[in-house]
Amino acid sequence: MQDLNEYSDGPEAGSSRKPNKLGSEPVLQQLKLGLIGCGGMGHRHMHALRELRANGLSQWELVGVCDPDKQSAGSAAALGQKLFGRAPSVYGELEDLIEKERPDAVSVVTTAPTHLAVVSKALSLGVNVLVEKPIVLDMLSARLLGQVLENTNQILSVAENFRRDPL
Repeated sequence: MQDLNEYSDGPEAGSSRKPNKLGSEPVLQQLKLGLIGCGGMGHRHMHALRELRANGLSQWELVGVCDPDKQSAGSAAALGQKLFGRAPSVYGELEDLIEKERPDAVSVVTTAPTHLAVVSKALSLGVNVLVEKPIVLDMLSARLLGQVLENTNQILSVAENFRRDPL
């Protein structure tokens, strides 16, 4: 197995940060995150976030959840309260979450046919995106999304949920 510590600069002199379970310090600053899509996969991503935090692998605050289905969004907020000790704000529109919460990144876990529109909108609004697979459904959509990425200079990453699946 590859030594994961080789990717870390190691402890800084005088640093008060504690190493994570892999023995290296967290690389990222505290991020403000939003969750877009609050169905079953959205809940799974929240459990994965809890596992990342519990193992010292990332620092973040879930500032908002967004779903046009108010019941789903409310359920995700309640799960946030249970898992993280704080309920994130609830939104029905992506634009509202981004405008009011100013997240550093959003996790997009909507249905696959909506990925192109939702991811493009988030990137265009200046937010980095983690999207559940598949990123898009066809080559034309992939090309269009590539153009958005070139124009925005934001980060797009695809989720590999089973790497950290707690279930």
